[in-house]
Amino acid sequence: MYTRVGRMLFCLIVGFQAFCLSLIGKIAMAWLFAVMLFHIYLYWKFEHFEEFLRKTHYYEGRVEEIKKQNMNKNSKANML
Repeated sequence: MYTRVGRMLFCLIVGFQAFCLSLIGKIAMAWLFAVMLFHIYLYWKFEHFEEFLRKTHYYEGRVEEIKKQNMNKNSKANML
């Protein structure tokens, strides 16, 4: 999901799977392809968008990990 090709392939596969689900599936497919076109525009307009996504998800994950570690330390300190 962090590479251009991976994101586009994912959108295509899920979009074609949604196509088989009657009218709601066709609407979902159209919406997903519209989002894919928007991402293509972002990649074209902002060359560092892919790097930005990676860094954003990495730092969000680190913040959550640190919060969990602090909660574990606080719960152990309260038990003593």
